[in-house]
Amino acid sequence: MSDDVYQNRKWMQSILKSLELEKKEDEEQIKAFVKVRESKGVSNIRLCKYVSHLKLASMHMKAQFKEAKRKDAEEFIAWLNSQDYATNTVLDIMSALKRLFQNRNDNKIALKHWHNLHNASS
Repeated sequence: MSDDVYQNRKWMQSILKSLELEKKEDEEQIKAFVKVRESKGVSNIRLCKYVSHLKLASMHMKAQFKEAKRKDAEEFIAWLNSQDYATNTVLDIMSALKRLFQNRNDNKIALKHWHNLHNASS
């Protein structure tokens, strides 16, 4: 019996292949992020979730991830909060974005307080 009963690895590969964003730099950054998280033992299911959330963020953030400033993050979170997503989904998306920025060691955006942006607008 296979360890990958639900074919998560195949699903992950499919999601990465379908990751075609207008912002090619974001696409490459997401792929690099997945490799780092995978090397740290993050499950394929969680990686799929990260990719899905980061794809959404890339499509709706005005700036590319590598050029994003706090203002860009706040505008994205304001947009996210205006959508009809469940609170846990919003927090998951924000968490994925936070991990992406932590992965690149970017101190330009104070990510530890992003949850306050969601709580303040709820």
